[in-house]
Amino acid sequence: MYQEMDAKVRIKKPAVAVEDTSTANEVLQAMNGISERAKNLVVFVNKKLAPIQKIGYPSPMNEEVKSKEYPPFFEEIRAQLMEINRSLDDIENAMYRVDL
Repeated sequence: MYQEMDAKVRIKKPAVAVEDTSTANEVLQAMNGISERAKNLVVFVNKKLAPIQKIGYPSPMNEEVKSKEYPPFFEEIRAQLMEINRSLDDIENAMYRVDL
């Protein structure tokens, strides 16, 4: 998904080659930030709810079914949306396991 880390500012560079000042790059950076926030929320929710959760099974990992090819920019957007969707599934799974 990401080819390298920028050592100066520690921001992940998208695999798609776009100009740093372009709108496309801003969109990809925003999506990356939201995706990272969703992953961090999964960790927080699971940690916070661990004392009141039933032991459950991890949510099944659905294999991605790629029905069509997208241009690189849209493929990056699709990949970020899939990450966000997985995080939401994990949060939903954590909430179902809460035993009050």
